[in-house]
Amino acid sequence: MDHCLECSSFMTKSTLGGYHFSLYRLDYGHWVEMSTIGDQMLFLSKHRGLSMCADGFQGYEGDCIYFFDKIFSKFQLCRYHINAGTTEVVPCPFERGSTWFVPVLDPIELVQN
Repeated sequence: MDHCLECSSFMTKSTLGGYHFSLYRLDYGHWVEMSTIGDQMLFLSKHRGLSMCADGFQGYEGDCIYFFDKIFSKFQLCRYHINAGTTEVVPCPFERGSTWFVPVLDPIELVQN
């Protein structure tokens, strides 16, 4: 089963049950496959995504995708290294939960809410 998520100008496609991500960027209306996101980090959840520059975030790395996965009945924060194609569990400051709190930056959406 595949899962797609669009985040700003990035799109990821992951294969559930294993960890493999295909990365795309939107370029003039066309999706172009990417092999790196440089110093950016992607934070993904089931319905949300956020990209940020890794500079200044100690313990976090660029060119990585961060996501929660349920391992042994407990949600764990995982880091997928895009270049290497490897995944590791990383220390998480949250005891429970599996979502990112993403600020609403669209003024129209702010007015409607």
